[in-house]
Amino acid sequence: MTDLDDQHLIRPFTPLHGPGLRLCAWDADSDAQATDWLRAHDPEFGRWNTPLTLVHDLDGARAVMRHRAEQAAQGTSVSYRITDESSGTTLGHLGINMIDHVFRTARVGYWVLPEARGGVEG
Repeated sequence: MTDLDDQHLIRPFTPLHGPGLRLCAWDADSDAQATDWLRAHDPEFGRWNTPLTLVHDLDGARAVMRHRAEQAAQGTSVSYRITDESSGTTLGHLGINMIDHVFRTARVGYWVLPEARGGVEG
């Protein structure tokens, strides 16, 4: 295994901004954010995602959020909370997973809360 130097790890967690959006770290100690994480895991979520850990309650949501923070500290994953830039309302999650610093590859996944999904006409 190749040793990594600290310049390749994402520390400290830097919030990112885009038109109308802000990407920032999740806070597992926040009741509101843990509730948002839990609410996202509704039946529709299951149609499009295959979570490695099923979330059924707030304690489970917090555990997954803490695990993701540990992975970020190790440089193997990063979890962004997608928010509305002006209101700070949580809209969803963006995860950069399975980061391989040697081959410079990763997998990207995302989900959005039910109210941010919008409708599909057709």
